Amino acid sequence: MAMNFSYGDLSDIFCSCVSSDGYEVSNLISNEEHKRRKGFQAERFARVPVYVAIKFPLPIQLQKIVIKPWVGQQCAKLIKVLSSQKTLKSNNVLECLNEISFHTAKATVTKQSVISFVNPNYRDSYHLSSSSCEQEENEIIITLEGRFTNITAIKVGILQMLRGSVPSMQALEIWGCPSFKCNKKLSFEVVQKWKNLLKMKKAFSVPNSISCKSQSEELPEHSVMYAKNVLNTNDETNMDNGSIPKQFLDPLVCVMMKNPVLLPSGHTIDQRTLDKHIQAQAEWGRPPSDPFTGITFTENQKPVPNVQLKLRLDQHALDTLSSGKMPSNGGVILTNSSKPSTQIKRPSDCERHSNAKIRKLDSGESSRSTHKSVYGSLETTLLAAHQRNAQFRAIQLDNNNEKPNNIYCAKCNAFLSSTVAQYILPCEHKLCRTCCLKISTDSKPGTKHCPNCQASFVSNDVYRTFL
Repeated sequence: MAMNFSYGDLSDIFCSCVSSDGYEVSNLISNEEHKRRKGFQAERFARVPVYVAIKFPLPIQLQKIVIKPWVGQQCAKLIKVLSSQKTLKSNNVLECLNEISFHTAKATVTKQSVISFVNPNYRDSYHLSSSSCEQEENEIIITLEGRFTNITAIKVGILQMLRGSVPSMQALEIWGCPSFKCNKKLSFEVVQKWKNLLKMKKAFSVPNSISCKSQSEELPEHSVMYAKNVLNTNDETNMDNGSIPKQFLDPLVCVMMKNPVLLPSGHTIDQRTLDKHIQAQAEWGRPPSDPFTGITFTENQKPVPNVQLKLRLDQHALDTLSSGKMPSNGGVILTNSSKPSTQIKRPSDCERHSNAKIRKLDSGESSRSTHKSVYGSLETTLLAAHQRNAQFRAIQLDNNNEKPNNIYCAKCNAFLSSTVAQYILPCEHKLCRTCCLKISTDSKPGTKHCPNCQASFVSNDVYRTFL
C-alpha cells in the first residue's frame, strides 16, 4: 500500500503563475477538506502553459499520480508530468521549476476525466494502510516506464485547454512511500505524520462518536484544535440535523434553508447564502455569478425560486410544530396559534373572562382549524410579509441617510465593474459613461437631474471614479 504525499505536513507546493482568489495552489495539499474540494485555478489573465510542482522532504518511491484537471467548466486537455531525483537547492520558484526537467509521462483527454499515472514496479517496504479511492468511472490509466525509487519532486504542466481558457486543477494526489535509500529516522517521522493524518480523517468521518480527550493523546495539538472547532461549529449551527432531511440543508453552509433558490448549475442553496456570495463578489468588482461554476448570471441563466422545495420546507415546519418539536434553525415563523397547547399557560379563575381567546386555542378542534388556515394562506402571508419588509427597508434607508447601492448604474441599472468607466454625482449615485453622456446631451443647458433621486446638479459636480 502507499501514503498520499499531497498534504501540507508532508510536502511543499508552488506554481508558475498567480492563483485566483479562493483557489490558491495551496488548496491541493491543504489539510482542510473544504479547501481541497475547491482545488486550484489560475488568475483569469493567466494562459497555458502553467506548471504546478510538489517538493518532498525526502526521496520517495512513486506508486501513482492522480490528477483531476478541471474546476467547474474549465478543463485541461494536455497534461505533462516531469520528475526530479536531485535535491532542489534553490529557493527561487522559477529556478526550482527549471530543475525539475525529467520527462515522465504525458496524457491527452477528450472529456472531463480523472488521469492516473501508475508505476507497475512499485514495492511497498513500510506496509502502510492506504485510504486511496477505488477506480472512478471514465478514469484514464497510463503506465509509467522506468524505476521511480528516488523521486524528490514532481512537476505537472497544463499545456492545452479542452474547455475554457483558465488553467485549473481540482485535485493532485501523489501516492508512494519513503525511499529505502533515505534516512531511517526521517522516514519514520514522515510515516508517523501520515498515520496521524489518517486518524484525523477517521475522526471527521464519525463526528458524533468522537472523543476529543482520547484523540488528544495521539493527534498533534493543531489537529485536535481543528477537530474541536469543526465539531463545535456543526453542533451549534445544526443541532437537529438528525431530524432534518438532507435535501432541506444548504450544501454550502449545511444549515436548513428558508428560501431555497435554484441556480443555473442545478444546485439549490438558500437566498441568504447567495446574497452573501454576490456581496463578496461585488467587493472584488466582479458581477454576480454561480458559486459552484463561477459563470456570470444572465437574463436567461439566473437564479429562480425553488417553489416545490419551498412548499416541502413549509410542510415540514408545520408538521414539526404540530408534533411539539421546534426546529433548531430554518423553517417559517408562525403565530402562537400553531404552537401546541402544552406551551400555553392556563389562565387563573380571575383571568378567565379576559383570556377567553387563549382557552379557545387550547381545544383540539380549534388547533386543527388554525393549522389548516395557516397552511392554506401560507403563500399569501409570506408574500405580504415580503412586501412589508421591502417597504420597511426603503423607509429605513431614507431615515438613516445610508449610502445608495453604488455597484449599479442609476439610469440603466447596469453592473459597474472595474472595467467600466463610471461617474459619481453629488447625491452619490453612479452613472456609466453612456448614460452620463446621454443626460448631458438630452437635458437643457444648466441644471440637470439624477435619474434615480431627481436631485439637481451641474456638470462641474460630476467626477470620474475608479472605486
